Amino acid sequence: MDLNTAVSSLRELDQADTSDFWPLAKRLVDIKSENPKMLRKAVDAAGIKPRRAFMLIRIHEVFSDSHFKEYDLLSIGWAKLYSISKAVSESPNNADYFLKLARDCTSRELTLKLNGLEVSSKTHSVLLALPDATYDKLRSALLRYGAVPAGRGLAQKEEALEALLDRLEAIDAGTPRPAPVRAK
Repeated sequence: MDLNTAVSSLRELDQADTSDFWPLAKRLVDIKSENPKMLRKAVDAAGIKPRRAFMLIRIHEVFSDSHFKEYDLLSIGWAKLYSISKAVSESPNNADYFLKLARDCTSRELTLKLNGLEVSSKTHSVLLALPDATYDKLRSALLRYGAVPAGRGLAQKEEALEALLDRLEAIDAGTPRPAPVRAK
């Protein structure tokens, strides 16, 4: 398969029904096995994010030879399948357990459970779309109140936000407390 054919087929599959990611994953694996050096060029030229392409390849490699039906995998979704792919490849005998877990949990709950953490029903998720300047202010404040850099994001951000809100509450009540020391 030449580059133009690969790009054309990837674009076509990427623009098809997004809930049916399996054909795109299969095509990516086919291109990778036929010409690994062409894969990155084809992915870039087709406008597919490299991280997503890698995830779809991983999913196909882990689940393509399994006894699971394609529609069962599609019903879980590619993000959750990627989340469990490492666990399934390391422990294939427990694949049914991991697939049930992915089917029954939210993405956040799944991540917590896969990392051996407790899932609390008393938490709420907040998604914010912030301009760069506002995000930089929030990140800086969270770092001052105990968050720590982790990968491309922050760890311990929930605790830092709680400390920041406690500080604001104290200021509003007229009894300011010193800012907490930044975690190391």
